[in-house]
Amino acid sequence: MEKYADIDFKRVRKVLKEITAIDRKLKYIIDSEKKQAQNIKTLSESVKEEIIREALSNVSIDQINADKKGIRVNLLKEVGIKNIQQILDMPYNRLIAINGIGEQTADKVKEIANKINRNTRQTIHLRIDVENKSVKSERLVHELYKFYNSSKLRDGCKQIYNLNHAPLIQDINHVKRTKNRLLWFFSLSRTKMRAVSAMNKLELTLSGEYSKSAMGIITAYNSIERIQSSEAWDDFIKNSSSYYAILEKISGEKLDKISTRGGLPEELVNQVDAYQLDTELLHVTLRNYQVFGAKYILNQKNTLLGDEMGLGKTVQSIAAMCDLKKKGKSHFLVVCPASVIINWIREIAKHSKLDVYKVHGHDRDNTFNEWLKNGGTAVTTYDTVSKLDGSEKIIIHMLIVDEAHYIKNPNTKRTKNILKYSENSEILLFMTGTPIENKVEEMQFLISCLQSNIANKIKDIKHLAGAPLFKKEIAPVYLRRIREDVLTELPDILEKEEWCSFNKQELEMYKRAVSSGIFMQMRQLSWHVQDIMDSNKAKRLIEICEDAKLQNRRVIVFSFFRNVIDKVVELLGDQSMGPITGSTSPLMRQEIIDSFSTSPAGTVLICQVIAGGVGLNIQSASTVIFCEPQIKPSIENQAISRVYRMGQMQKVVVHRLLTEDSVDERIMWLLKRKQEIFDSFAHKSSVAQASEKLTESTWINIVIKEERERLGIQPLTVH
Repeated sequence: MEKYADIDFKRVRKVLKEITAIDRKLKYIIDSEKKQAQNIKTLSESVKEEIIREALSNVSIDQINADKKGIRVNLLKEVGIKNIQQILDMPYNRLIAINGIGEQTADKVKEIANKINRNTRQTIHLRIDVENKSVKSERLVHELYKFYNSSKLRDGCKQIYNLNHAPLIQDINHVKRTKNRLLWFFSLSRTKMRAVSAMNKLELTLSGEYSKSAMGIITAYNSIERIQSSEAWDDFIKNSSSYYAILEKISGEKLDKISTRGGLPEELVNQVDAYQLDTELLHVTLRNYQVFGAKYILNQKNTLLGDEMGLGKTVQSIAAMCDLKKKGKSHFLVVCPASVIINWIREIAKHSKLDVYKVHGHDRDNTFNEWLKNGGTAVTTYDTVSKLDGSEKIIIHMLIVDEAHYIKNPNTKRTKNILKYSENSEILLFMTGTPIENKVEEMQFLISCLQSNIANKIKDIKHLAGAPLFKKEIAPVYLRRIREDVLTELPDILEKEEWCSFNKQELEMYKRAVSSGIFMQMRQLSWHVQDIMDSNKAKRLIEICEDAKLQNRRVIVFSFFRNVIDKVVELLGDQSMGPITGSTSPLMRQEIIDSFSTSPAGTVLICQVIAGGVGLNIQSASTVIFCEPQIKPSIENQAISRVYRMGQMQKVVVHRLLTEDSVDERIMWLLKRKQEIFDSFAHKSSVAQASEKLTESTWINIVIKEERERLGIQPLTVH
């Protein structure tokens, strides 16, 4: 062993080179996190600066004299200055060189421009526009792609590196001392023995699991580094919510604390913030407002999470369960409408390491008993939960009731079943984006199920709704944030009223419906013609769908009525998918949505608004069409929120097909009135006007009577 002829020095150097390269590359991958984060921070600042400059370029120079301070704006316009950004870019000496602009005027102009600049910077948030890409935004998306995807490799990388680096370096150093003939010749026997032993270990390491696992990570990382820009953009669009969570964390951009904390009192905010949330079992990076939401749920125990739809209430509840699991809790139960049970199961499996059980269908009892025995998260439906025998068998560490407005009536069997399970629950979470629809008392009842003492306190102060006292009283139980406050990256939403006129056949059939006094027939105006191509609404729908295809958009069409849905399916033919109706099974619904998400531009998903407007995520569509106005704002809001939610990258356009001089006009007025009432409570915690709302049957009768009088129609008499 001591003769140099016994040693293949060329092989020694090759092994040293290979093992050292692997070790250094693993370290490089680990260290790349900081470099990528710094690149993201720098590029995000540059992209935001672009957005600010564009915004200031759109502020007219006339704003310099908005306060009527006597500044002669025309002098600035004469030399080509049209906007505020030009003033900010212009050196002071060039400004005072303009004919008629002295130092005093220049000082005023600069002062006003700087004030507009400061105000603009406070209101502008970072958003990556997929429809208007720039060089800097392309680079930012590329860096985000590398960070997001390499993050998935780093845990394994760190584990391999930390376990093997020290012994590898020791063996490498032993071998290095005898890596050539000269060193070998002058080495002591014990040094040679250590070198041979170390060399044998290094060769085994190279041919073993270490090399296989390490090279797998290195190969994957190299592929990430070489990714094309188009692929990075595709991944960004697909996983935008995760990208923005990373961007928010790295860039350090802070949203208004009051808005992200739902306007809660400072003392309560500090208590919630102090909660130590354990996210080790999560597979997703939470947004800052979602972290606060999960902490609020856990800190307050029994709560109503009323975040506007599309803000990720589901993932906040999953984060809460993961925290409890890490702290020794084991049994969690989710109760939801049957239409979203598949989505719940998928979300839990995708975003966490929790075991999940579908307690629904023919095998529900066996699955339920398995969950009772093993723990994890059981997901069931309102109807199924009443058939399960187990409410007293075990403590439920967290009970989550999704779409909690389903149990707003205390007298229903559904409500009583949920309350029975809640008696053995340590933490009770109600989730709904629509806490009020027709009566303020409904929300008060939900609060009474959670924290009866608070319900009792607000019982006698409804007349103070909207005042600080009322908001303070419900703060320990109710948290609501809205999209524009926390999802500042969302693109614009444009709502269009597509007014059509009656043709002769439509008007004749509408008059018959008014005469009959059947309100639902009146609402289906234009769609009840015999030949669908005689419908003016149908013609406009086709035009909108054709335009959406040209703009590379997918479309979702909503109607309340099943026979309207059938006519739209007939109208669009192979261009459409679905329909999703109340009779579509949860599994089939998800399969339709999955197919729609990968369908070509111009594809139209057709949904009955009650079935397709609840609990589904359809960000792949960006054009929404309502075949008729709905009679509750919550119905329309839920439907729109299936599309306009976290992860939406395109501008969303909502079209409402309406007919002039018809019941549509009256319903639109009513929708706006109801939305004002909803906003005053849900957005500002004010319920003052809610009790003034007419009952549904009363206003329908009024509408029918007014339409008959307007058209000069007598009620249809039956002989």
